[in-house]
Amino acid sequence: MARSLNNATHPRLESAALLAFLAPYLTGETLNLADFRLMPLFGWLRLTPEGQTILAGKSKLAQWFRHVSGRPSAKAILQH
Repeated sequence: MARSLNNATHPRLESAALLAFLAPYLTGETLNLADFRLMPLFGWLRLTPEGQTILAGKSKLAQWFRHVSGRPSAKAILQH
């Protein structure tokens, strides 16, 4: 399971980390569907040992998550 999770998810998170490096949101200066799409996945991954391994060293992605997860709309998504 850990191997398949890593193989399937890791390249997508690498891409998201590159996008998060460029702006406060994944595709620019405004919150959009891309942010809402990745937010629950990121929230779930960080709760698993495999996810923690995948996310290790991706500080810009962690910074993005802190930024977006503080918004009221994001809190509503992450609670469910």
